[in-house]
Amino acid sequence: MATLTLTLQDREHFIHSLELPAVPSKLRGLGLAARVRGEKPGAFVDAGSIVSFVAGISEIRQQDTLNSVLLAQLAADNKFDRAVKTEDWYKYYNDVLEHIGWVTQAQRWKTYDAHGKNLDVDKAVLEILTAIATQNELAAITAAINGAKSLADGDGRITLFDHFAAKAEAGAFQLGAASEQGGAVALKLGSFRYTSNSTVTKVLWFKFSTKDTRLDYSQQEITLNAALYDAVRTTVETKLKDQADKFLADLDVHVP
Repeated sequence: MATLTLTLQDREHFIHSLELPAVPSKLRGLGLAARVRGEKPGAFVDAGSIVSFVAGISEIRQQDTLNSVLLAQLAADNKFDRAVKTEDWYKYYNDVLEHIGWVTQAQRWKTYDAHGKNLDVDKAVLEILTAIATQNELAAITAAINGAKSLADGDGRITLFDHFAAKAEAGAFQLGAASEQGGAVALKLGSFRYTSNSTVTKVLWFKFSTKDTRLDYSQQEITLNAALYDAVRTTVETKLKDQADKFLADLDVHVP
């Protein structure tokens, strides 16, 4: 992978050169907060992604993961419409992650077969992620989805997620779970895009008619090169500035 040969100066220059979108007015003043609670399981709305963590991941690596996913999303959003130019969006998203120390995989997109008249997005997501997630990771993802579904209408976390994930009759979003072994963080990630004849809100628990809707997905595992990320952590945090406060929010979850 070409980015492995980059110097620290190259990586920092790349981060500084990224252009990030401004915080939309409707996302200001939502009172969101992202509190990493030690090494306990947790889940977060991270712009148009929901990222969950199994037990045992250090606070610093949880924050590193959240900031990485956020930076890559915002930089890609500034280049491409994720709901329209989805594959271009993800290529750039992965490029940003590689520049800050993640090892990514090429994405292969497939169309989901709902096997019926209706498509329940949350059930489809869990079915798709079952193929790549461990039992503990799947439990964390399930808890994250349940935490999101329990939110009341008008909750700021729904407003945040839907702003990035749902745009009228099309959208794109991600769900994943991170685990850590021997200091190495791995994020199992499902990426999803949909088109529908229906106007979508609260996308994660929307019931689609399969006749009018298409759901595409890809699965990948990305891993963090801790030494590379540690060298650019401060640069990433400085680049995000107040975006981390506006685009990150924790979910109330219970992982059995």
